[in-house]
Amino acid sequence: MPVPLVKESDVDVLVIGAGPAGLMCANGLAKAGINVRIIDQRSHEVMAGQADGIQPRTIEVLQSYDLAERLLREGNQMHMAAFYNPSPNGGIERTGRVADIKATTARYPFAVTLMNLNAKEGQAETEIVHAKFVVGADGAHSWVRKTLGIAMDGEQTDFVWGVVDIVPDTDFPDIRNKSAIHSNNGSCMVIPREGDKVRIYVQLTEKEDVDLRDGRIDKAKIGPEKLMQVARKSFYPYSISTKAFDWWTIYNIGQRVASKFSVDERVFVAGDACHTHSPKAGQGMNASMNDTHNLIWKLAYVLRGWADISLLKTYELERRKYAQELISFDKTFFCIVLWEASFRRPRRGGQPRRVPRSHASNLVIGQRVLPHVFTRAADGRPYELQDLLPADTRFKILVFAGDTTNKDQMQRVNALAEEFVHPNNFYAQFGGEEPSTMFDVLTICSAKKDQVNYTDLPAIFRTHWSKYVYPSLLS
Repeated sequence: MPVPLVKESDVDVLVIGAGPAGLMCANGLAKAGINVRIIDQRSHEVMAGQADGIQPRTIEVLQSYDLAERLLREGNQMHMAAFYNPSPNGGIERTGRVADIKATTARYPFAVTLMNLNAKEGQAETEIVHAKFVVGADGAHSWVRKTLGIAMDGEQTDFVWGVVDIVPDTDFPDIRNKSAIHSNNGSCMVIPREGDKVRIYVQLTEKEDVDLRDGRIDKAKIGPEKLMQVARKSFYPYSISTKAFDWWTIYNIGQRVASKFSVDERVFVAGDACHTHSPKAGQGMNASMNDTHNLIWKLAYVLRGWADISLLKTYELERRKYAQELISFDKTFFCIVLWEASFRRPRRGGQPRRVPRSHASNLVIGQRVLPHVFTRAADGRPYELQDLLPADTRFKILVFAGDTTNKDQMQRVNALAEEFVHPNNFYAQFGGEEPSTMFDVLTICSAKKDQVNYTDLPAIFRTHWSKYVYPSLLS
């Protein structure tokens, strides 16, 4: 029998593209026990450039996969933003400083920037891979998207920006804060990086040999030294220079969204493959990773036979709407950076909404679980609630048991437990012989620490000794 010349393999999911969206997808599927393969055109890691700003919500998502610790340890944290505008005396002057992240419910009230985490290099080889599902996370020039004939709706703007990564020598007082600079010579943004590095975005005009009419950029005329010359004009009266350039580029602002995010619920596009926009709002990579975070559990459920393939339609429904809202925000943010250098993030559409209910009226349908420290009843150890709800593809059931030291309340809890295990209840119907594979139950009580016993709960509400907590403020 002849030996095949090309290696062949079978997988459940093939992920094309080992950028943030692809790696998020492959990691989550692997953790869920799915047979996944990830491939990339490059055989080595990208050492410089690329997106690098991680927003608070994305840090929460990474933490749910137990991935945030190293990021927080090695990355640069941005806690403050500064704004500079033209000074009546010439040059620029600071007109304000604010917290970089204003969301009061953020567990991590800062953004993080990081170049890379030294991924291992791979080896190039030819192989035929047979897959049940394909995720195209292969960037703005996506081969997957083009092969499927998916159009990108939107526009390429006439705005051109340059970017340099440097270790600066400067007397600019906010070089370690995110800074928006609006001067009579143009606009700049300063993004501090890990160590002493800084990324500077520089607005370019026709004066810098950029043809804004058709968006063509002659890189032979504009190099990193030229970008620094333009930046120095905007920074005046402060000085800035560097001895070397770690990385630099020039790009047009494109604001586009794919006409569809999937084909027959078998092939999906994610990240830059389905939405592109200005990097200055710091949302591109974050949106990309959250694209595949949205898709991971859905693919897992379909492959396990727990859900119909129609579930995968919700990926496009949810993420394309978000991408369209992100483009609208990006346009607003981009114009503000150009002309005002003072911004507040606009409210996006599609926000979680309150639904009238007789119980738990303050819970918002569709909102993430807010960060809050609870204490485990069994050992008195404080724990962040979000860390008790990992992204393991299981549905989370939070049981608010009230004061379990009250006899009348415990009767109600026991009655609920009996309903819970009834064969007609959703827990037994959908959980099958081993409900814990689909459902993760966490019980929250309001009893005092010197009176609470985790063993008092019905077994169904304490599937593990670590799954019974009370608010730390009541300790």
